[in-house]
Amino acid sequence: MRKRFKKTAAILMCAATVLSLAACQGGGDQGADSTKEEGQVSQSGTESQNGAEDQSEAENVSEPAESGEITTLTCYFQNGNNGVERYPWFENYLGEHLGIFLESRIQTTDGSILAPMLASGELTDIIEIGQKVDVTSAISGGMLLDLEAHKDQLPHIFGNEKYQKAIEYAKDTFGGLYVMPMVIGENRSIVVNPQMRWDLYKKLGMPEMPDMYGMLDVLKQMQEMEPETADGMPVYGLGAFNDWDANAMMYCAYSTYMMPMGYVMEGLSWLAYMDYDGSGEVRYLLEDDSVYKEALQWLYTANQMGLLDPESATMNYEGYMAKAGNAQYLSTTWDWFSYGDPDAKESEEWWGHASVWPENLRVPVNPERPVGHPQRFIGIGADCADIDKALAFLDWYYSDEGIDLLYNGPEGMLWEYDENGKKIFSDLYYENDYLGNAYEHPEGGKVMGVAEFNWDIAVHPSAKTENGQCYNLTGDSYAKVKHVKTKLQEDFIENNGGYESRFERAEAEGKNLIATDPVLSFVAPAPDDIEEIRGQIGEIVVQNSWKMVYAKDQAEFDALWIQTQADAEALGGQQVFEDVVARWNEAKEISKKYLE
Repeated sequence: MRKRFKKTAAILMCAATVLSLAACQGGGDQGADSTKEEGQVSQSGTESQNGAEDQSEAENVSEPAESGEITTLTCYFQNGNNGVERYPWFENYLGEHLGIFLESRIQTTDGSILAPMLASGELTDIIEIGQKVDVTSAISGGMLLDLEAHKDQLPHIFGNEKYQKAIEYAKDTFGGLYVMPMVIGENRSIVVNPQMRWDLYKKLGMPEMPDMYGMLDVLKQMQEMEPETADGMPVYGLGAFNDWDANAMMYCAYSTYMMPMGYVMEGLSWLAYMDYDGSGEVRYLLEDDSVYKEALQWLYTANQMGLLDPESATMNYEGYMAKAGNAQYLSTTWDWFSYGDPDAKESEEWWGHASVWPENLRVPVNPERPVGHPQRFIGIGADCADIDKALAFLDWYYSDEGIDLLYNGPEGMLWEYDENGKKIFSDLYYENDYLGNAYEHPEGGKVMGVAEFNWDIAVHPSAKTENGQCYNLTGDSYAKVKHVKTKLQEDFIENNGGYESRFERAEAEGKNLIATDPVLSFVAPAPDDIEEIRGQIGEIVVQNSWKMVYAKDQAEFDALWIQTQADAEALGGQQVFEDVVARWNEAKEISKKYLE
């Protein structure tokens, strides 16, 4: 009985959500790290003496704080993890270099913590806010520090050319620089990366899949080859979950079908969609020839074929991840389970997922964001306990030194410099984090990816440093010079034109990709009255969508769709749609100033 793939809790956490810093810190397999052992290894991330570029200038390296002067600052990162796990090595770093200790509020994305803070007028010392409307509320209440008034204490922000458009946009949007946008600039990555069980696909002879229905036919053949896992659990072609549905539609219909087909709702409206590249018109989600209806029809077909996990309607994301990690799903929308069991890399009986795409996919490539993410901002509370220390943290957070440490950890443990002065992963990395066994720092806490910040950081992980390497080394091909491939990876590369990923192949061949229009970053949120209507309609859409997917026959599916349309129209669906179109046209005009 062959061994099945079960990711560690750290890997699941990394894939599922962002991690935490201090109590507001996290770790996962996002970077690399080193520890200081009696002065032998630099914990500051400064360069070694082996040919690396000089970072000795004061503006590039944080100075150690005076001994014993540690100030506690509270922090809240709205899109962070739960802030439970501690990372003592990083806490020690902040204490030594910035003289601070970050005390976290437990993070949520639903506003249940932020809303009371806004209502009371008291924010944390350092705060990430995930919605423009909440930033505006905080500013009108005098709750945020004017960062421009402290320009001389933020040299890494005001002195870095790549942040200037973001600064200008924030000032124009909020009437001053009260927050800094996050995830600024380059982002060369894909939004989704459909996966299939490569070992079974290979045994089938790697059949062509002209479209998403062809994919269902292949998944059915694979299910017949392996109807249950080694421990007797049923195997399905795909699964879904319900706890991301609050946006007004069945999220898995969007992520599993609409996104890989090149359509976007996120950042626009959840009752409207358009092509990711901004071509064509904005379309209403509930029109008769809607791609959303097409997605539901596809999932309905999958269920009729016995391919959809019947527990999907009542399952949350954690349940989905657990089943995917236990080999119960033959396909996934994301690439978090690529390449199977890393511990069996030398086994001749390899198995696992790899990127296999139907031929008609248009997989979205994330946009460059010169003004940052449209709903990610970080600032300092006006009543901060120590404004100077908070400013020092914020400046460090936007410095190359800070970004490097947050993604990769300090030099000498999981990464090192080679003879060319470039960063490469160390042997220790391949013995630990590469295998899914997060390495524990001697001072305590996992080493890789200190990220409250996994998604919400100054720049995207795929952005390039001055020497051409990715900020996040896990996405940098040069850093993987010692990379040891598994049997599955070797087989995939051999049968994929020599490319290590389908994304790499798609880029080279110039097909199957669609560029995301950066104008989406400028779409304003809907006004409250429209949001209220959308929320009412959304409850109906979500409920009926699941019923349609699990309908007993096509007649029931069609009747539910007609009822959904009628209920939405009665509540003001067209009013919501007209608002979307108006906000999209407005965004196109506003963005011209920043996308020159």
